[in-house]
Amino acid sequence: MNRFIKKISALVITIFLVSCGGSVMKCNDPEVTDLVSEIAIDIYNQENDQIFVQGACNAFTNSMLALQGVDCSALQGSFVSQVLFPDSVIVSAVRTTSTTESGIQNCAANIEFVFNERDMAGLIKNYYSKASASNELKASMTESMTTAMAAFTPTTETTSGVYDVQLTDDGDNFYVNLELAEVPQL
Repeated sequence: MNRFIKKISALVITIFLVSCGGSVMKCNDPEVTDLVSEIAIDIYNQENDQIFVQGACNAFTNSMLALQGVDCSALQGSFVSQVLFPDSVIVSAVRTTSTTESGIQNCAANIEFVFNERDMAGLIKNYYSKASASNELKASMTESMTTAMAAFTPTTETTSGVYDVQLTDDGDNFYVNLELAEVPQL
């Protein structure tokens, strides 16, 4: 499969979450690092789903599937997030790089994506069983992708990230903005 390789210089997602109080959220607060982990998984899934579609849905494949009434982007659109997803993200080596007068903590950390052992054949079969396509096409896609993914082994991929955390004015919620230096690709 032709893979489109793309490095991320900055990808920002803001998430809103209820906090446990306090006047300043710190870079290494468990609520903050848990949210950083969740955001990192979302970034990984979104970026890699797009890259997978770009590689899998070339002009020839698009044409062949269109003849069968199948949209390749819809067929392959969430393959990575459903089959090759990270099982967890570990945020480590957390550092506070600066603090503003308004209480915004600027942070840096190592972001480790963990991919555990999985029933690859079962995940692929389940993924394509839900597709809006003929049974023949589903069987063909299941067989070819199971063969292609047979070499999958548990692994970890590490990158770095920077984020900031700040409380809302009422002190009841906080925001985290995460930028990954690079989004890992399997």
